[in-house]
Amino acid sequence: MTNYSYALSRVKKFNDLILNDRALRDKFVLGDYNFLQIYQALIFNNFKFLYEQKSPDPYLFPRSGFNFSSAIKRILSILISVGGYAFLILSRRQVLVYASDKINDLKYRCDFRMANLYGQLFLKNVKFIEALHTAYDENFYDYAVKRWRPALYLESIDLFYKIFNKFSFNKPEEPINATDFDSFGEEAEFTSILLKKYLAMIAKTRFRISFMSKLLRLSGIKTLICVPDTR
Repeated sequence: MTNYSYALSRVKKFNDLILNDRALRDKFVLGDYNFLQIYQALIFNNFKFLYEQKSPDPYLFPRSGFNFSSAIKRILSILISVGGYAFLILSRRQVLVYASDKINDLKYRCDFRMANLYGQLFLKNVKFIEALHTAYDENFYDYAVKRWRPALYLESIDLFYKIFNKFSFNKPEEPINATDFDSFGEEAEFTSILLKKYLAMIAKTRFRISFMSKLLRLSGIKTLICVPDTR
């Protein structure tokens, strides 16, 4: 069995889990988009990682304690993004480029996979703004300084979600009762952790979509450009 066939077989079993007398595939996250449409690729990669490394991806588990360096990076990303949100609305720019927070093409200060695209945008003097997926790694500051363009960090939305969630008076969703983990054998505990992680992400996903939808409606964006593996 290969890593891909293993992950596919486990995802199929995962999809058959029963939540509150309903199959997981029938749990809807937003409108007509169900749980599996939104998180399926991520869940597949989690099982694939487990097969390849013989242990779960450490990013599945919440980190304990306070990380000062990470906190400073997040605060900076929020400050940059607030400026970016204002610029997005006021500038009325019509092109939004979604990309990874990487600079391995120094000419256009972007992800090398999109260098040709950026080259055409600059050549034709097309005004644009960037929405970035960042990892808050050791290169975060370097990339922010080198880029020196208005940008939106998608992860900055999570802070607004935490604030909203803390002061929200909305009733919490009904508890989820899941069964049939025994069919996963030694992977029962891992599957349980996986399910809890993605169920907990539903409210955050809804908030992100709502936040960005309202923001884009206030802007002049007409075109979205992104890499093929947009998450």
